[in-house]
Amino acid sequence: MTIQQLVVDLENEPGRLFSVTETISRAEINIHALTLADGGGVGTARMLVSDPRRARSLVMELDVPARTEEVLIVAMPDSPGSLTDLLEPLFDDYVNIQYLNAFSEIDGKAVAVIRFTDNTLAEGILREHGHEPLALTDIFPEIEDE
Repeated sequence: MTIQQLVVDLENEPGRLFSVTETISRAEINIHALTLADGGGVGTARMLVSDPRRARSLVMELDVPARTEEVLIVAMPDSPGSLTDLLEPLFDDYVNIQYLNAFSEIDGKAVAVIRFTDNTLAEGILREHGHEPLALTDIFPEIEDE
């Protein structure tokens, strides 16, 4: 099951991330996870938010480029080799990863947010190898189906 992730391209200037997050928070949209990568003069913010389509619309009103992308969220043991075990069958079937962000949870699991060039193919391979893609509520149980 893929979920929508908000992707915002930000000029690398003071206050750009603040204006985006302030706009999203004023609309009472929760940012559950955020990564920010530098690409020279432009940064890319990737956010798991409670309402990605509405957040995108609000960000676009700021004249800031934004889009949504489908990603898969997968949990694995938080131990050495777990990510390699997750990636191996994808490598064996030549599935390309566009980007991956991972973090550890308190309950001993690590979580990876992954965008593939073919999410459907990747999801099938992951399921075949016992990796069930998660919903946002699976990793942030304090939220209800927002």
